[in-house]
Amino acid sequence: MRPQLVAAVALAAAVAAAFSDGAPTGLTAWDILLKGLVAALFVFAAASSPDWAVILVATVAAVFVGASAWLGPVVLGLVLATGTGVLRPRRPWMSVVAAGLVIQGLFRIPDIGFFGAPSLIAGAAIMVMLAFGYRGSSAVRRQIIRQSTGATIAISVILCSVGGLTLLRAKADVDLGITSARSGLSAARGGDPVAVVAELEAAADSLGAAQDRVAGPLAQPLRLIPIVAQHRHAVVVATSQGRDIARQASRTTIEADISSVSMNSGSVDLSVLSSMEADLVNTAELLETGVAELDAARSEWLVSPIASRMQELTDEMRDVLPEARVAADAARVLPGMLGQDGPRRYFIGFGSPAESREFGGFVGSWALLEFDAGQIRQIDAGRIAGLYDLARSQEPLSRDDYPRWYVDRARPHRWPQNITGSPDLATVAAGSRDVFEGIAGGSIDGFVYLDAYALSALLKLTGPLRIDGVDHPINAGNVVEFLFDEQFRLDNRQTLKSQQSEIFAQAFDDLLDSQLPGPERLGDVLGPVARQGRLQVATFDTDENAFLRSIKLQREFGWPADERETADSFAVVQTNGLRNKLDLYLHREITYDATVDETGRLVVSGTIELLSEVPDDAPEYTLGGDLPGTNWVYLSLFTPHRVSMLSLDGEPFDQGFTREFGYDRNEIPVGLSPNVSRSIEFELIGQVDPTQPYDVSVWHQPLVNNDIVHLSYTGADGVTLSEQLDLAETIVVSFED
Repeated sequence: MRPQLVAAVALAAAVAAAFSDGAPTGLTAWDILLKGLVAALFVFAAASSPDWAVILVATVAAVFVGASAWLGPVVLGLVLATGTGVLRPRRPWMSVVAAGLVIQGLFRIPDIGFFGAPSLIAGAAIMVMLAFGYRGSSAVRRQIIRQSTGATIAISVILCSVGGLTLLRAKADVDLGITSARSGLSAARGGDPVAVVAELEAAADSLGAAQDRVAGPLAQPLRLIPIVAQHRHAVVVATSQGRDIARQASRTTIEADISSVSMNSGSVDLSVLSSMEADLVNTAELLETGVAELDAARSEWLVSPIASRMQELTDEMRDVLPEARVAADAARVLPGMLGQDGPRRYFIGFGSPAESREFGGFVGSWALLEFDAGQIRQIDAGRIAGLYDLARSQEPLSRDDYPRWYVDRARPHRWPQNITGSPDLATVAAGSRDVFEGIAGGSIDGFVYLDAYALSALLKLTGPLRIDGVDHPINAGNVVEFLFDEQFRLDNRQTLKSQQSEIFAQAFDDLLDSQLPGPERLGDVLGPVARQGRLQVATFDTDENAFLRSIKLQREFGWPADERETADSFAVVQTNGLRNKLDLYLHREITYDATVDETGRLVVSGTIELLSEVPDDAPEYTLGGDLPGTNWVYLSLFTPHRVSMLSLDGEPFDQGFTREFGYDRNEIPVGLSPNVSRSIEFELIGQVDPTQPYDVSVWHQPLVNNDIVHLSYTGADGVTLSEQLDLAETIVVSFED
């Protein structure tokens, strides 16, 4: 057979193979050359191989190439290879052409089995062909092949040895860098900026030294060796990103230390906060880029030690990323919230869950704060009764703008203590803006809600209060007991009414006069009550509210549309229907048993047990004046599903429902005599995604006593999983078989 024909087929095969998807090193030009060279050698080897060897390799290619566009050429190659062995006289050119077609299929075997299986199959088939090609070659050619192979192996060993030693030396620097970076993160969370800078600078130096090694000339040849190239690239990316992030984080700590931002004597330096924005944004963007590049640099060819360290570094950067974004967002939106662009006024509602409203508790006292260029002052404060005339002078709230229940039942425009008559913060905030329009001669730019538990957290920051007529200081440890019990035992009812207002007003005066700690300490103290819904903040700016949600100061009520196919959700909320404080003694226990079949059909059987455990020595004021000792609650079950059965103490109950916040609201008024239990039973029918794990979101209403919740899930396989919760905050429970 003429050598020119073999060379022509080899060239054509090389060109076609060069454009297959494989990337043995990640260097485009070099990968094209390698793939073309292997294809050409395969064709040359076939020219010297026995016919049955070509048929064998062609059969392997035909079996594994799958139903792709390359199946036809590979089958044609198999036919040609078979014809070579059958036809007489023999036609060697058919084997050569067959090899040119077959190698295309071997380079394009789809993903099958375990990772690397296509490469192993193709590699084994190619090695078989090369081995038989070597055996069928002349003695001179075999000698050339041996010498070329030996030289290639020797050069590769030398390059790998030099590069490997370089990588080993870089590994020590990487380990030091990661250790220093972790120490820096710990110091940052501990509020020690000096240690943060020292550790991050050390991390940057160590990772920089490692990056210099792996990107240096001694390691460059590793880029040419398949699989080894991916390892070097992964280390280069990791060290480069780690170094840059450590340096930027160190700079940010020095020049944009968010922990140094605090309120001192009612003032926050907004210029300092604004000046931090650029560095904080750069840090967040660098982390985002780093995570993306580390993800892109990971390859399944990486050996386990390298892959695991890459994953650890990526995970740690991903964990820090939300904190960096929050810090950047804080520097961006807080100046505006604190009056940088003009005065901002916030209505503070002090809720008492001893007399529940759907957001938590009715508002008995209030305050109005103004933020102007970072200066904070309390404009006014008092009992909610002082706002009756203002509220009743407004136009009634419209059903076009507000939920029906809020307008018709809560009626905050007539009874402003019911401003918290909706579980949805956006509704409550908008209601405060409209109901209290013109308060103290102006409008409201934001709403803040807090209750006794949130006040207890604030007193950890400001210290104890001294109240006239109380012989002991009110502090973080006793303020809840004072507000929920001790104050109700005071002899003078008028004193009682002014007591709460005085406590809240003095607490805010002390807050404004104090030097508050930085964000880390504030988060530690206020974070739990914020997550529980006992401290909530809302403005009327989309970006500001997004920031408030990110730091857990704003909860969203309702069932997001994008979760309705994959998740379940429910909420049990109530409001006190009489003028008493009997919700101090109210206990709720909820059972929610869900069954999902193979089609995703959901059936729920549930109960809500209510018990008013009124102690014998309960203060008289808590019992109320209309029906002393009798509690009356308007309880609502919010569900996305159809209620097929609803009963109260075994008697069918048909109240109907309204649609709010993506849920059906099913209202059940319940009267509760002292120490008597009432039971609401319900059944629901709905649909969830059967291909996803079943999870259920349970809304937490911040009352005095946490709900006890029993959840169970039975899947199509009949297996039942269950969980019991002391519901301290809204939670999503996921059941996985």
